[in-house]
Amino acid sequence: MNRNIISYSVSYISNILLSLGIFSVYILIEWPIYHSHLNQRVKEEQWGAEIQAEGEKRKEQFVKWFNAACSPGAAFSCKQDE
Repeated sequence: MNRNIISYSVSYISNILLSLGIFSVYILIEWPIYHSHLNQRVKEEQWGAEIQAEGEKRKEQFVKWFNAACSPGAAFSCKQDE
């Protein structure tokens, strides 16, 4: 009877250790992949924000240019000839 309990205990402990080993290998493989995808997503969001800021800046410059070019004292008029 004692022999069965010891055998069962050793089997149980070895199964737990094997499961932890497999889980550890999974974490070691998956963790860098997850973080590389996460870092890539952060870079894409930053890049998108930079492009949006550049677009807003160019829009403001165009509006300033257009307002200056179409002012009453400008060299040409933006109004259509009638």
